[in-house]
Amino acid sequence: MIATTFVSLALVAGLAQGAAIEKRATKPDSYYVAQAQASVGTLPSGWTAKGCYSDSVFSRALSADSTTSLFGMTYQVCTSYCSSKGYSYAGVELGYQCFCGNGVSKSAKLTDYSNCDDSWCSGNWNQDCGGWANVNVFYKAPAASTTAAASSTTSTSTSTTSTSSTTSTSTTTTASTTATASTSAASTSTSTSSTSTSTEVSTSTAPIDTTTSTSSSTSTTSTETAAPTPTGPTFPSGWSTSTACIAEVGGRALTGAHTAGSDMTQEKCASFCATAGYTIAGVEYSSECWCGNLLANGASLTKTSSACTMKCAGNSSSICGGGNAISLLVSKAAEATLVSDLTHKIVTLPTGWSVASTACVAEGTSGRALASASTASDSMTIGTCLNFCQDKGFQYAGIEYGRECYCGDSLVNGASLDIASGSCTKACAGDDTTTCGGGNALQLYNNPSLALNLITSNAFSYQGCIKEVSGRALTGDSLVGDEMTVEVCTAFCGSEGFKYAGIEYGRECYCGNSFSNGASDSALSTQCTMTCAGSGSGSCGGPNALSLYANPAVSVDVSTSVSTSTDVEVTTPTASVTVTEITITVTPTDVSSENVTDAPAVTSTTTTEDAESTSTVEIPVEEITSDGDEEEAVEDTEIVVQPTPIYSADAE
Repeated sequence: MIATTFVSLALVAGLAQGAAIEKRATKPDSYYVAQAQASVGTLPSGWTAKGCYSDSVFSRALSADSTTSLFGMTYQVCTSYCSSKGYSYAGVELGYQCFCGNGVSKSAKLTDYSNCDDSWCSGNWNQDCGGWANVNVFYKAPAASTTAAASSTTSTSTSTTSTSSTTSTSTTTTASTTATASTSAASTSTSTSSTSTSTEVSTSTAPIDTTTSTSSSTSTTSTETAAPTPTGPTFPSGWSTSTACIAEVGGRALTGAHTAGSDMTQEKCASFCATAGYTIAGVEYSSECWCGNLLANGASLTKTSSACTMKCAGNSSSICGGGNAISLLVSKAAEATLVSDLTHKIVTLPTGWSVASTACVAEGTSGRALASASTASDSMTIGTCLNFCQDKGFQYAGIEYGRECYCGDSLVNGASLDIASGSCTKACAGDDTTTCGGGNALQLYNNPSLALNLITSNAFSYQGCIKEVSGRALTGDSLVGDEMTVEVCTAFCGSEGFKYAGIEYGRECYCGNSFSNGASDSALSTQCTMTCAGSGSGSCGGPNALSLYANPAVSVDVSTSVSTSTDVEVTTPTASVTVTEITITVTPTDVSSENVTDAPAVTSTTTTEDAESTSTVEIPVEEITSDGDEEEAVEDTEIVVQPTPIYSADAE
């Protein structure tokens, strides 16, 4: 089955304008306007589509005002905002941006509408919210003015209040040579509030060059007291609610702190998560609150849900998620992490691959985040990188700087799925309609079918590429030959009963039950680049680098026996003796302490020359020193004591 997913596009519109492949206007403007009107769909009353215009951060098509909504942008939201600010033009871009103005800039050019359907609106996935350096523009004619001018005005007003007997009358007359005729009908209005009631009657009659207006108003003061405004939790500074409802598909979408309560509200949840140091909050099942700094376990803004229908336990007027559906609450600090989900292009990925749970991760702090294999090309595409890593057998593929591809089975050198980046904005060198990471930012994909424990040979599973630090990493047995393959090496080590098999320099095979000379399965190398001598393919290590396999069915004996005597004779010519007990540490496993006579335990560490095949351990014989110059050795054929003077007792 072919997997489809969404890849973030660059957010820097100014740079994107030069990189984007657009269908620029080659037909009359009327053609592109009609094209937009046929494609946009339903707009709020009075608004019409005016077309898809080019845009730039350096020269906005609509530059008077703007707003953003990371999760709630729609045609309605943007047009309502611009209308409330007094503007007749509104435009949506990049899925979450809204721009306003009273005219389109001359620098903006009409383009084909296909340039404005790259980004779905963050609040309605069925609406087109512009594209990469292109804004979807709408227009509503301004309302006609109802103001009437008069050349001469005479007004008289009288006011009376219940708390004063003062009556005032004023008359003003203005002469003018302009002849204007206007007549206004009488109107009556009544307004009521918790504190006062007022009735106002206004009558105005204007002859051709004179207008006379008389008004009378009466107000009564009420002694009612307004109910106090509730002072419950509010959204923390920089936080906002959203219309985003996302599905939990493989576990918790937010894996940080959490709380629950019968008084749960969106505001309370956001405050809880902000106080705990998180940038994203989510409410679920009416009363649950979850926190995090990224969406985990496969959750994504592109994986929406319609199940956010449960009212908040503490506020029935708002929604708090649903069953396996979470209503998101987001701070400004989270936008860099999440916004890449909102601007996207559909890309077909090789079978089995999908965007990782964190789509864009920061590079490692001390080296490459994916360090097992790499390639680079001026024709790099997402598919090129994924196929390369799949051929190498790695489950993670990451693309960086537009042309570099890295592979591995885990993130190393300080990189983590918890450390997201917002810099995956660079166009792929081989396809500038898609993005391929950025500066020190990996656009990350994974293929679970290539997980380490699924790559097996003779019951051995691949563990990665490890480096040899100061000598052989595996010292049990070895095999060298030009016929070497993974199968040959794992079969050899398996027949010898070893847990680990490692291949190096393409033709060398080493076995062991533990790591030696500073090596470990967490000390990874990037040098496993040599093919196997016996097949000309596959990965068979490299210089001081082992392609490591392990047989989980083989367990190292943790019950290595140590023969000791609990009745050790001490021969000494004098009255006192100094002695120490020992705890013996045996490679590859630990052995508990053994007592020497009645002395308390003291820890000492030693290893045998061949702990893997010996069940009885010999510890080098040293001495117990008595008072005076004479020395006697206490020997049990299996244990001797190297004293550390921490215990003294009189000899019998």
